[in-house]
Amino acid sequence: MNVKENDGKGARNFRAQLITKIVILVLVVTFLIFLTHDPSDAANYGDVYEEFKGHDSHLLEDIQNAPKVNRHAMKEKHRDKAAFMKNKSLMRGAGKKYQVQSGSREEEMILSGQATLIDFHVLNGNNFDAIGTFCEVDWHLHKDDPPSYAMFRSLTERCEKKFSAPLREMAEKARAMDLSGKYPSIKSIPLKGVVFHESRCGSTLVANSLQAFAPEKTRVYSESQPPVSALKLCSSSRTCDEQKHIEFIKDVVFLMGRTNDKNEEFMFFKIQSIGTLNIHKFRNAFPDIPWIFVYR
Repeated sequence: MNVKENDGKGARNFRAQLITKIVILVLVVTFLIFLTHDPSDAANYGDVYEEFKGHDSHLLEDIQNAPKVNRHAMKEKHRDKAAFMKNKSLMRGAGKKYQVQSGSREEEMILSGQATLIDFHVLNGNNFDAIGTFCEVDWHLHKDDPPSYAMFRSLTERCEKKFSAPLREMAEKARAMDLSGKYPSIKSIPLKGVVFHESRCGSTLVANSLQAFAPEKTRVYSESQPPVSALKLCSSSRTCDEQKHIEFIKDVVFLMGRTNDKNEEFMFFKIQSIGTLNIHKFRNAFPDIPWIFVYR
């Protein structure tokens, strides 16, 4: 009986054929891409980049990452979006043309506590110059049902309109308003405590419990962006004026406490877990405010 010897030639031939097919496929795809490429695309993108320079960086990222077949439509879409945001003063970027006007309805909303500080953009880190982003937050959602709106972002996502204003200027005007005594129903809620924590430890339950014990009198910020961003501003990698940093942190907390609800008396923050690295900065700014660290 004859037995066919397995010398590996069949496997080698199969691999060679497979590699040949892959190479041919790659060459064909490359050729098709070359045929469909628009030589003017790079130049057009350069024009759009210059046009949008100084606008929100997300617009440029969307254009750059868009599929080639939709590139023209994406450019037109974001041209319109940039113009809309500019005209409505909704952009986060720097510049007077994107800020609320003195004496405007938006400024009144900020000073009276009708609009809440939800984020800020630093213009000059050394001087702690920043543009704050504000919107009208429906706090009753969180007060009535903390588990359904456990995180602050679940409230800010429902904001219909956002606008920007110089953060330090708004804090100074708000303090002057309080000192004048003309508006007794408007105030800044005093900070009563802060929750620091490690990840996945049940800290949200702590925040919800703080909100639930006296909903009408209490405001709880659960992982809001401004406090943790303010704490991180002064890093050990660069020189920093500690006193200016403390004043900036206090301005952020002061503005987030603005309210025209006479019933609100207590304000708490639950800081993101990364904020644990900056507990000492919080203590420098608020040495008399109690805080806890949650872990398991």
